Amino acid sequence: MRIGLPRCLLYFALGPFWRAFFRALGCEILVSTPMTPRRFCGTPKRHQGDICLPIECAFLHAEALREQVDWIFVPRLNRLHRDIYVCPACAGLPDLLRNVLEIPNVLSFNLTPFAAMDGWDRARLKPLGFGRSKMRHAVEVARGAYARFVAATRSTPSVGEAVDAFGQVQGAGRVAGNRGGSRILLLGMPYVLGDAFINKGVPALLQGLGCGLSTPSMLAPEGLGKEYRLEGYLMYWTLGGMSIAALLRAIREKAVDGVVYCSSFACGVDSCIVPIVQSICRRVYDLPCLVLVLDEHAENTHINVRVEAFLDGLASLPRKGIGRQ
Repeated sequence: MRIGLPRCLLYFALGPFWRAFFRALGCEILVSTPMTPRRFCGTPKRHQGDICLPIECAFLHAEALREQVDWIFVPRLNRLHRDIYVCPACAGLPDLLRNVLEIPNVLSFNLTPFAAMDGWDRARLKPLGFGRSKMRHAVEVARGAYARFVAATRSTPSVGEAVDAFGQVQGAGRVAGNRGGSRILLLGMPYVLGDAFINKGVPALLQGLGCGLSTPSMLAPEGLGKEYRLEGYLMYWTLGGMSIAALLRAIREKAVDGVVYCSSFACGVDSCIVPIVQSICRRVYDLPCLVLVLDEHAENTHINVRVEAFLDGLASLPRKGIGRQ
């Protein structure tokens, strides 16, 4: 059996777990190729209406796999913990693929390292045709792979590199230069930070300019396996909670000079998370914060100019570990 995995969305957070699970079942895995501007602009769109760039990319990844595999695995996830949810578009993606793109071979069930097998929908598992004991063994193998992946993300700021160390590095050419070795905390959703097409090469640009880079996966090492809180209150959005937890830890440990938040245009979750990040940075700690709203435009010059100007501004400030405090 050949299983296709679209290289998008929660693949950048749970992809190693899914790959290990299906391989342990004896399935052949095909991961869609990285998105490129040429491919994105050259593929006819079959949907109408305004959707965020990561979902548009998800549609194209699924279309590319449609004829190459027996099943396209797209998990049905609306939450990972009690009262903490993922993006509604991610949760509804299986239905969007079936009803908007009319892709019939979508395999969808709740497959995460945190879900008990007892909660799986047996009707959705039926196409796999494997016994319960074999699937239980596959889950244990996959959990081991996920633990190694989480450990790997603690030492690398490249989300895509960590995912593909267990496939293909998502990065862009580095730019020569130096901005004084500023310590930058790069925040955003894993599928933005991990996909070089969506993030416009910002992680590679920052590293190429001599910045020390850290990400939520490095500073929130529990990953998606933890319920994140802000001042005692549960964060409603799982991925947003990781970014805020990473920010608070970086501030607490005086390990950051400035914050860069990569947000996808029209992202509903970011519309809630970005104001919290800005409030913590600017009103509480006086920490310089740059918010980059990224869309499908292929030209990156304006992004590069804003990043370089931000770093030049940082270089003119006294370094005291946390902004100008």
